[in-house]
Amino acid sequence: MLTPVFELSQDEKSVTVTIDAPSTRLQDSEVTISGNIFYFTSHPYFLRLHFPHPLQDSEIDGACRASFDCESHSFIIVCLKQNPGLHFTGLDMLTSLLTPKTAVNNKPVIELLSSSTASSEGQATEKEEESEELVNFDEDWYEPQELPSSFVLTDGQKYGFADAHSNVPALN
Repeated sequence: MLTPVFELSQDEKSVTVTIDAPSTRLQDSEVTISGNIFYFTSHPYFLRLHFPHPLQDSEIDGACRASFDCESHSFIIVCLKQNPGLHFTGLDMLTSLLTPKTAVNNKPVIELLSSSTASSEGQATEKEEESEELVNFDEDWYEPQELPSSFVLTDGQKYGFADAHSNVPALN
């Protein structure tokens, strides 16, 4: 998945996210807002932003408006703030918006509780069975995102009806 080029702006009531997505299909696009996390997916693009303050949930009617500008190939998404009048600081720090705010716990998931062996092979003591934790479900798993340095465009390749389109970002 590619991280698209995007811009952020705000006013008293809303935050506007402008996403440049030149090679996307509108019917495959989806925007979801949950708390302070903004998700945008449209194959081959994926964008997850962690805002400093919460936005209104995207499931509420009128909380999020989206439009597509055909000339600039960009999505313009207007999201309402949960607390109107609150100024979001750090919207110009794009890399901090891409990283999650929670610290990742680097402790090992499997821990040796005792060195005693079971009385017979294949059987474990009740204490070991109760206290053994193999998987930590509390952690959130995130795909790493990074800002694109520049788009690599195909030279001379044309596509579409009567070869009307060219200079498509190449997927490496």
